[in-house]
Amino acid sequence: MHSRQVRAGIVSALGITQIIGYGTLYYSFSILAPGMAVDLGLSLSQVFGVFSVSLFIGGLSATFLGKQMDRNGAATMMTLGSVLAALTLALCAWSPSVAVFAIAIILLEVSSGMVQYQAAFATLVESDPRSASRSITYLTLIGGFASTIFWPISAALSGWMSWREIYLVFAALNLFLCMPLHFWIMRVGKTGSNADTAARPREAVIGAIPHDAHGVICLRASRIHACRNPRAYGADAWVDRAGCRGSGDRIPVRSGTGREPPYQHGLRKEPVAAGTRCPVGGADRFRHSDPAGDG
Repeated sequence: MHSRQVRAGIVSALGITQIIGYGTLYYSFSILAPGMAVDLGLSLSQVFGVFSVSLFIGGLSATFLGKQMDRNGAATMMTLGSVLAALTLALCAWSPSVAVFAIAIILLEVSSGMVQYQAAFATLVESDPRSASRSITYLTLIGGFASTIFWPISAALSGWMSWREIYLVFAALNLFLCMPLHFWIMRVGKTGSNADTAARPREAVIGAIPHDAHGVICLRASRIHACRNPRAYGADAWVDRAGCRGSGDRIPVRSGTGREPPYQHGLRKEPVAAGTRCPVGGADRFRHSDPAGDG
């Protein structure tokens, strides 16, 4: 089972990569678009038109990427996605023509689907399903700072560098910071998954009786459909209800047999230890007996 420190480390690492992923692949585009338009000889609306098409194609790729996450693991896809994002940012920075620029932007949005929320949430679920909802809440809170951080950073860098140089800096962030973090998460996730499989106990289901239970069941109801022939249900635990309607009837308790005796609708069952006093009607004592010794 993952320790609390490891879970916090995974959420923190993903928080960093989400800020960088959204900041470099999405939010920075609106700041750098005017420089792209001037450099490529396009209007600003045409640059955003290319970006809109890339978002649409990136959305179409979500089904394929989701299947690959199921097959290979979300953290693995995030590791590969960081490499692809770095390469496509470098390709975009190098693009000598509008066609190459458009292809690079489309690939950029496809790689976004491998490193942003959809992949990060799946990674948290794979890492620790029981704490995933809380971890996702924390990650969403952290990732919300991406625009707050990268809009001013992009604006500040644009006063010192061209958009191409800025994209090279962003490529380095994805390759040398995000990729190692995703790789670490992938390794930790696999180690934790193997440990959980070996060590995680059988999870209890509310309302069910453990297969190895040796106690009895306290039956609280004003009316009980007593079973006259409990052996027909394969029960291996019995309780006597003296003083209730149908006094002396033995009521079978389900214990891993796969068959349920015909209790009336609305019966409430609570597990108690053998011999425990249970104030139900006139019956206040329950006895655990061995069916094999009954005639």
